[in-house]
Amino acid sequence: MAQALAGRDNDAAGQNATPSDPARFAPIALSGNPIAGESLAMLDDPQGQSRRNMDHILDATHRAFARDGLMPEKIIYFWIQGEADRSAAPGAYLKALTAHWDRIRARLDDLYPQSEKTIFLMQTAGSDQTHHRSDQYHPAADQLSFAAGRRDAVLVGPVYPSRLADLIHPDLHHSRIMGELAAWALREIYAGRPWSITSPVPRRDGDRITLDFALRDDEALTAHDLDVYGGQGIDAFLGLEVEGGAIQAVELDGHALHISVTGPVTQVRYAMQRQSMRQVDGNAYPARRGLIRTTLTRPAVQLPETTLYRWLPSFTLDL
Repeated sequence: MAQALAGRDNDAAGQNATPSDPARFAPIALSGNPIAGESLAMLDDPQGQSRRNMDHILDATHRAFARDGLMPEKIIYFWIQGEADRSAAPGAYLKALTAHWDRIRARLDDLYPQSEKTIFLMQTAGSDQTHHRSDQYHPAADQLSFAAGRRDAVLVGPVYPSRLADLIHPDLHHSRIMGELAAWALREIYAGRPWSITSPVPRRDGDRITLDFALRDDEALTAHDLDVYGGQGIDAFLGLEVEGGAIQAVELDGHALHISVTGPVTQVRYAMQRQSMRQVDGNAYPARRGLIRTTLTRPAVQLPETTLYRWLPSFTLDL
């Protein structure tokens, strides 16, 4: 992320893409968890090693700024977590994440009273190649609600487009892509442009369901390369599923997504599949997968021949 911030100016492309802006920078506080598989409760345990590590990072960063007589204008807290909370009840992860960020922000307010603080989130995919039919995995929905409900939160994007290194964690290339996406989001926010893509607003007219997304004026919905998954674990409907009926067709129309259905559909889901992909030869992606993004793109700064995309987040909508 820091490397991407130090790179070229805004090279966003796409429908009516916004011209370049001067580069501006912010200190990035990476509060990390070196122990894989820890839930939010474990991360916030006052006696736990990860909690002590995070506190040490915050304090050491502050001492470094104080030593040089500096006060950061903006502070970004980058959050990539959720897989270890896959069994959390609906709303439990939202409550825990809210308490975590409130605690971290209160500490940052003590250390940097004049600085603006924002949490940047990558939406979890479960980052696993298997989801059972009974596994609802609520943290993804809770993260979406968290980002939509706070002015100090930004949803950078979902993890589901990432290839996995070990059935759980994104590989190095896609981990660097997440850093570049966060840097791109930061530059856009600095320029006064919105970034987070949140849940759409549904409306229904007979057998036609329309999902309206609050996208930017310089982008529209589009389908990504249909060959990404090799047709595995995803059908012609781009990662969309319905409950109580069947999809007949999907149309992307500017900021709207139209779904033609049959039957008494009660729910629409996107990139929320409950399936196992572990036994599929050559598969390296999470079980949850989707192929809808926006037309706004940008070349990566530190990754040659790599394009950055704004993917739709995973979501579930009850109708």
